[in-house]
Amino acid sequence: MRHNLLEGLQKIMPSQLPRLAAVLDRDMNKADPHGKEEWDTIRDMDKVWRVFSKYDARNTILLDNEARKFCEHPDNGIVVPEFGPAEVQRRVSHTLSGVQAYLLELGRCEGLGQ
Repeated sequence: MRHNLLEGLQKIMPSQLPRLAAVLDRDMNKADPHGKEEWDTIRDMDKVWRVFSKYDARNTILLDNEARKFCEHPDNGIVVPEFGPAEVQRRVSHTLSGVQAYLLELGRCEGLGQ
């Protein structure tokens, strides 16, 4: 959820928050056709790319702890193990620091980190 993501990002990479293009909350999801529960959803990237027309499959990265969330666009997804509030508060998480380093390096490689 939006507030959880923003709180976590504020802790691990506050200087990058102003550069965040969007937070995809539940309104950018659709029902998971293979979901076991009625609330199971996947990312509706076609909707995202209609709303944010300068983005597409070539410049979008999806982070989630479940690969099924980005099953329609697996090449855009990175599975990130789930982490809890204690890790965010302590800023001691190999997962979070690894994701941060990877995203910053990806931005530099693509000319985004300038």
